[in-house]
Amino acid sequence: MSRIEISPDIYLDRISTKDTSRLQEIANNPVLRKNMGDTFPYPYTMKDAERFVNNCDEEFKKEFGERNYWIYIDWIYAWNLWWHQKKKWRELYNVHLGYWLWKEYRWKWIMTKIMSKVLYAIDKEIPARHRIYANVVASNPWSRRVLEKNWFILEWTAREAHRYDNAWYDNWTLSLLKSEFDGLA
Repeated sequence: MSRIEISPDIYLDRISTKDTSRLQEIANNPVLRKNMGDTFPYPYTMKDAERFVNNCDEEFKKEFGERNYWIYIDWIYAWNLWWHQKKKWRELYNVHLGYWLWKEYRWKWIMTKIMSKVLYAIDKEIPARHRIYANVVASNPWSRRVLEKNWFILEWTAREAHRYDNAWYDNWTLSLLKSEFDGLA
């Protein structure tokens, strides 16, 4: 699956090297690091951006089952969205979902609209999946709301499970079961 049309001015496309410098600009953001945790590099260098793009090549995706997409709004790269199917036998039917949107595009219902289309793309690409889940830092209730508007349900709160700048934050896990999604379609 390559390009996913969301609307005439919004689409998702496979990651390529043409937007590496924009990735570096967007990812070099302390708020992003707060939401991703201490393992996310900051400052985010061009070398970090190139490493990320290289890790999204076909061999990596084939081995780890990961799908990474750039989000384009008005033909401008606005960040990325990814999902991957777990390969461990106990988690084989789980799909982990993650996303981030550049600050100039927030508060415009864009991620809510994108997420709805992405759920249908996952359903088509991984029909055997049982559960889609996402982890959200509790200091980011807006991201939780995007998921809830797309039928995700809060499963649990992991207390102080997310570390950022020597402080601990709670982490929410939200999920959508295939039976729940199928009931909506």
